[in-house]
Amino acid sequence: MKEINVQQCLETLNNEPELEEVEKVLHSLSNNPIFANDVQVITCLLKTTIPATYAFASKNAKAAISNYLRSIYGIGNVVSYIKISTAGNFEVGSQLISSYIEVLNDILKDGMTVSLMKNSKNRLEMKELDKIIFKGTCFAAVNEAALKFGLDMSSSVFANPDSYVDYLSSEILLLLKSDIPKAEIISFSESLISFNADRSYLFYEKLLDKDNIHLFQEMYDSMRTYEKHRFLRSITLKYTRHKCKLISDKPEKLAAIATIIEPFFVDGVVSQDLLNSVASENCFHLNKIVAYVVRNDPLIEQKITSLSADWSDKETIKLDAITVQICKVHFLIQLLCNHNNKVFIKSLLSRPVFLESVSNRLSSLSETVKQIGVCFADKVCEMAEEKPIFSIKDSDLKKVIDDQPLSYLKISNLVPYAWDILQEPEEMPYESDEEQAVMNINSGIRKLSVGKPSVDSDDESSSSDDDDPTIRKVRVPKPVYIKTLLDYLNSKSDHPQAYDRKRTALLSAPTLIRQKANFGLEVSKYANELISEFIGMSNEYKDPDFESLRLNAMIAVTCSHPESIKHLYSLLLTGDYSFMQRVTLLTVASLTARELRGFKDDITSKSYVEKQFPTKMLPPDVHKLFVPNDAQDDNHNMMILDNLENEVQSEIMTQASDEAQDIINGGKILRISSNLKKKKKPNKPKVQNFSKIVSKTFYFPLVNLWYESGGINVGQYSPLLIAHYLKTLSLIMHAAYPIAVDLKDMINEFLSIIVPMLPQLMPDNLPVIESIITGLLLMCDMCDDHYLISAFHSELQLTQQWVSQTWEQIIDDRVKGLCAALLLRYDEMNQKLQGLILDQINSVY
Repeated sequence: MKEINVQQCLETLNNEPELEEVEKVLHSLSNNPIFANDVQVITCLLKTTIPATYAFASKNAKAAISNYLRSIYGIGNVVSYIKISTAGNFEVGSQLISSYIEVLNDILKDGMTVSLMKNSKNRLEMKELDKIIFKGTCFAAVNEAALKFGLDMSSSVFANPDSYVDYLSSEILLLLKSDIPKAEIISFSESLISFNADRSYLFYEKLLDKDNIHLFQEMYDSMRTYEKHRFLRSITLKYTRHKCKLISDKPEKLAAIATIIEPFFVDGVVSQDLLNSVASENCFHLNKIVAYVVRNDPLIEQKITSLSADWSDKETIKLDAITVQICKVHFLIQLLCNHNNKVFIKSLLSRPVFLESVSNRLSSLSETVKQIGVCFADKVCEMAEEKPIFSIKDSDLKKVIDDQPLSYLKISNLVPYAWDILQEPEEMPYESDEEQAVMNINSGIRKLSVGKPSVDSDDESSSSDDDDPTIRKVRVPKPVYIKTLLDYLNSKSDHPQAYDRKRTALLSAPTLIRQKANFGLEVSKYANELISEFIGMSNEYKDPDFESLRLNAMIAVTCSHPESIKHLYSLLLTGDYSFMQRVTLLTVASLTARELRGFKDDITSKSYVEKQFPTKMLPPDVHKLFVPNDAQDDNHNMMILDNLENEVQSEIMTQASDEAQDIINGGKILRISSNLKKKKKPNKPKVQNFSKIVSKTFYFPLVNLWYESGGINVGQYSPLLIAHYLKTLSLIMHAAYPIAVDLKDMINEFLSIIVPMLPQLMPDNLPVIESIITGLLLMCDMCDDHYLISAFHSELQLTQQWVSQTWEQIIDDRVKGLCAALLLRYDEMNQKLQGLILDQINSVY
């Protein structure tokens, strides 16, 4: 071998020779193992040769430079020069950085890792290679430089994380095909799946391919237990999770994925932590696949019990989002179905963990959480072949829980075709034009509704009961006077027609009371008595529509005589009523305010037939016995003036209302609950002085109840009743906007109630939180931003801080969305105020 003078070679390179001379020098050095990785030569190339000539070099010259630098020392120095050039304070041309990156890209050609590992037996060098290449040091350095200098990386392995992970995966595959020790390959693979965990599925796409899976299986079998745990977690949460995103709800494809990954879930390597993570992934497809592949785990029953204990924990129920809780119960059911051990399932019914999982959910304030517990209990009973506890027949949650497990399929027959099944394109349902037209027609038909015929007080032949043709039944005549209506309501249970009389009274009340409202003083005389009778009634005959009939009857009274609301509030404060009766009283107040404002709610508008005058009267002499004296008093003239004044006020307030509504509809979005959204513009208020009475009659007396009673405390139902109370206040404010004369005082009272309760309000108290947030959103949309901030700055600040600290802990997505909307609204208000202050400052100067 010809003797080489390294110093002479260095001198030649430092003198910036022609490119042909550079090729000769590097070729001679590379062919001599002693000088193949000379540090001085590497430094000279990076410091002198590349900056001076690389941009203009030929392919052969560039290849010669890259080949000489293709060593652990060479790669490390290239990466270091890129870092130094990027972080330095001196000016570095983008062309030089681009040259360094191009050299590094040429070095990282396929098979580089195999070549380096075969030529090096030094353990430290292997660690350095792992750090620079597989742990992503070079990728981070290159991308930082590219970002700073605006370089185009689209044609290199550094273009994006996907291309780099794909390159590393190819290197791992080549290592597995070589005779490199598996321990080193496992170390590199661990670094790869940790370097960019979200892209690690690309590694498994290549390694778990039909032609390569046996190589990965050999490496997996040689792993230690803790190493298997890491890879199994990555296979499950990254590769399988990614596959689940790409496929529709097709059992064959889910079974194909299960077939591919099942060989790695043997020998009890599945950890409890992995199952907990799967349950929190919120992916039903993943639940089905994992539940199938772990069905034969030797400790699966113990792990199911542990998972159930975590799922039944009270704190977990409070903190977990409802969607996550649904996904967890789906996973639990899938595990039980696939394991299919009847003895274990039956024993689970009597275990404390099962009883707590159900009872803790039943005590939740969220209806959805309660349904989760109920459906879970019934499903476990069904699997244990026991009688269901609750017997829920139809619900969306039940459909989720009844999802068929993969064990019902003959998956063993799919093993040879698993990869082919996954490669099948997703089928899109074909619809011809005719089929689409038929679907559109059917959709339109489904939107049509056939309502029940309205109750007409003139129809003597109508009856709520089916007549038995063999029995001659005496019909109960419909009441014509309010006093007769009260007599029907007061019928004793031993009366032969007690049911018919009470039923007839409830059916006739909405139309009769409204019919009498503007005809005499019957309604005003008996209004309080009617409310007391209606709210005191019990559903002794178990009529399914009893609550709606009673509600509509009470609304008819309060709409016909608004002053009766005061008596209703008195009953709410002092009456010995059940929780549902109190809810009914609050509902009557809110719906009455809405109807008087001009809103037409279906629940009330369909309960009666509008009539101006009674159409049936007794003879005049007898009629006088039932009707109170309605003679005019001495203040009749004053009343005329009052009516005229009220008409003028109503015109002014109605015009202001129309203008405000136009502004809102044109430039704002009303961020409130869908139950409060104004789907239609309200009609003219039904009472002329609504702008005054809505606060004095409906709102402030209801607020006063809060202080008179010292808050609401009805035991375990307190949160629900508080929520309904706050919702009633919000609905009345909504009805009052924008025509109420003291709307700002109403807002002040609302804030005075909710702000003190915030420090004690827990994130799981969803009904109360929803009512508070809805009221605050409504308040923001009703008032001027500048006024709100100037008048209620401290209250707004306290609510903003509380919502900011609490909203991420709320488990209901809809309520969380309301909280996010409120925070955005507050931010918008602050920005407007800042702009206003700046404008005022600028105007001074």
